Amino acid sequence: MRVSPILLILAFFALSAGPAAPGAAAQPSPELAAAEKAYEQNVALGDALSEKPVDAEKAARAERLFQEALAAAHACIAQDTRSVEAHHLAGLVLCTAYRPVTVPSADASDKDLAEDEPETVVILRRGAATDCEEGLAEMRAALPLKPTDPEYYLDYAEALSTCNELAACEEQALALWEERPTMSNQQCARCACLLADCARSRNEPDVEMRWLREAVRYDPQNAEAAQRLAALAAAQPKIVWFSYEAGKALAESEQKPMLIYFTAEWCGWCRKLERDVFSRGDVVACSKRFVCIKVDQADRRDLVAAFKVQAYPTAVVLDHTGRDLHRITGYRPAAQYLAELQNALPPE
Repeated sequence: MRVSPILLILAFFALSAGPAAPGAAAQPSPELAAAEKAYEQNVALGDALSEKPVDAEKAARAERLFQEALAAAHACIAQDTRSVEAHHLAGLVLCTAYRPVTVPSADASDKDLAEDEPETVVILRRGAATDCEEGLAEMRAALPLKPTDPEYYLDYAEALSTCNELAACEEQALALWEERPTMSNQQCARCACLLADCARSRNEPDVEMRWLREAVRYDPQNAEAAQRLAALAAAQPKIVWFSYEAGKALAESEQKPMLIYFTAEWCGWCRKLERDVFSRGDVVACSKRFVCIKVDQADRRDLVAAFKVQAYPTAVVLDHTGRDLHRITGYRPAAQYLAELQNALPPE
């Protein structure tokens, strides 16, 4: 979160504009409290029914709560045009509250619709284009008056994501990520989840997994990030490892080079290699050109001695006859490791 001198000057003038009315700081205005309540009820309803066909009563309730929240926030702004909280909440309502929309029934997630159902259904969705334009403007009006509050910038980045302004969302989230020392662990995790969302929109599962790992590292109680990470890991293609004897026989039969990976249970760099390198899609794709063999130091001391392994992790590349082609000792970043594997392949 880069705080410019201009923003700090604006914040200073906002704070020095004059004393608040007696008791104003003690509790939010009735309008603001009403807006927050209606917004929270709208989000709870929408989260429970998002992307599912809804009946007319639930659709009307979602729209009523949206209008109530927005009207109350605007009423608060009318009383105080410099109210940071009111501008911010109006932006949240416009960008992230749910509204009923009519869509083709095939777009809804409910696959059990009967054949005689209408061709269109009503669902609850957030981030309508016309609402987003106004909502993002409201949130931008609040940001200069809260230049050092990460929560406001996180809300703004989330609104950008909801409104499909993904490049701007990623730029904002990356700027926030550089300010991690000023944020709580939960805020860091939320920022990482936003960056994971941006990666998912580009269909980059490796990058998405990296950001989700950061989210879980900062906030182990973040169940949503943990579930997303587990689902991604389960869906990711994996390297198929063979025992030494089975892999050697297969390499001879198929005349494929062997990649023999030596690891140890106590080796932290081995775990990092497996987590950050061997899990990547491009590395997994390259591994299919080898017969991959995994050797644990504690189980096969004979192979450790035979291949003169002195450090972990170590990967030895052999051709199908057993001739030594290449050796990678220690950890490498994924791009470098992949390049070494590709260079070790015998010419086709």
